Amino acid sequence: MSAPVKSNVNIENMEGKMSLRVAYIAVWVITGLIALCSEEGFLPVEYLSHDPNTDYVVGVVSFLTAIGGTYLALRLLAFKAFVRKLTSADDAHAWAVYKKWSFARLVVIAVAMWVNVTLYYATSYADSIKYCLLIVMIAAVFCWPSVGEYNSKRNNAGEGKI
Repeated sequence: MSAPVKSNVNIENMEGKMSLRVAYIAVWVITGLIALCSEEGFLPVEYLSHDPNTDYVVGVVSFLTAIGGTYLALRLLAFKAFVRKLTSADDAHAWAVYKKWSFARLVVIAVAMWVNVTLYYATSYADSIKYCLLIVMIAAVFCWPSVGEYNSKRNNAGEGKI
C-alpha cells in the first residue's frame, strides 16, 4: 500500500466549491417548503388510509429510507472505492472525486429526508415516521461538504480500516 498523499487544498482556489453547499442548503429549503406547503394546505395531508396494511408498508418504507439512507450517507465517503479513487488521483482530480461522491451523499440524504417528510404528512397519525424523519434530519447535519473534510480524507486515506 502506498503512503498517504499529503495535500492541503485552499478553498478559494476550488472550482465548484459552493455548488455542494448550495445543493446542501437546497435540500433543507425544499424539505422546509414541503413541510410549509403541507402545513398551509397547499399540499394534501393525511391522504393515505389508516389500515394495518398501509401502516405496515409506510412504516417499513420510512424505516428503510431513514436507517438505510442515514447509514449510506454517513458511510459513503469511507467506502473502499472512494478511498481508492481519492488516493490514486492527483490533487486536481481528487477534488473532482470528492465533489462527485459528496453530491451522491447529498442525493441519498435528500431522498431519505423527502420521503420521510412526505410520509409524515401523508400519515400524521403514525409516530414512528416522526422519529425516522428526526433521525434523517440529524444525520443530514453531518453531511455538510467541506474542504476540511476533503483534506482529512485525502491526508488520512489508507490509514483507516474499512
